[in-house]
Amino acid sequence: MSTSLFTDPKLDLYDSAYYGDVSLLQKALKEGVDVNSRDPDRQTALHYASKNGHTEIVKILLENKADVNAIDNHNNTPLFLAAEKGHLKVVQLLIENQADVMILSHDGSNLLHAGARGGNSDIVKLLIDKKVDVNSKDKFYQKAPIIYAIEKKSPEIVKLLLENQADLNAKYGNEGMTPLHFASARGHSEIVKILLNKNADVNIKNNNGTTPLITAAMLGNVEIVKLLIANQADIYIRN
Repeated sequence: MSTSLFTDPKLDLYDSAYYGDVSLLQKALKEGVDVNSRDPDRQTALHYASKNGHTEIVKILLENKADVNAIDNHNNTPLFLAAEKGHLKVVQLLIENQADVMILSHDGSNLLHAGARGGNSDIVKLLIDKKVDVNSKDKFYQKAPIIYAIEKKSPEIVKLLLENQADLNAKYGNEGMTPLHFASARGHSEIVKILLNKNADVNIKNNNGTTPLITAAMLGNVEIVKLLIANQADIYIRN
């Protein structure tokens, strides 16, 4: 009796992609499953495998004509999800197979936003080499990739972005905070040092008239306060 009476090839496809089960994927393919079938969120098996870093599954799916640029309900492609999760080998494989590096997510994030959130500097470097915009702001939060790198606590990615023309003193978000504001607020002393060494404006004000020094002081980040003062932060500025 055919096992297809008891199993759903589409579910096998999704499960194999999610868990990285090559034999289950091969079974689903033999049963003629559509590799580009969608779940309720419009994600394909390639989305699942890319998000979870299953390189071999990704390779097999691509060999079986999976749509490398399929978009889900959030306008995310498999490449976007792989970058956001920090899966370098999957990112490389998808790009080698003509994945669109200029795609934007539903919130206006580009692949460098995703890569910075993923925290993998090799992915960020690859995307920079592919000319993805380092200063693009997303729609919801008005943040550039460097802000997400700061939030990820990744000095290496911050350095990479700055070395490739990331705007050092641009203002982001509703409050108009600069990278130095964000790093000072979060107490990231190593990143603060990097920004200061690149000549970030130590006395720049956000939209509320608050400097990085005031921001650090308000949040009790004593080490950052000392560091900013040592780099000519004006202690007399008021917001």
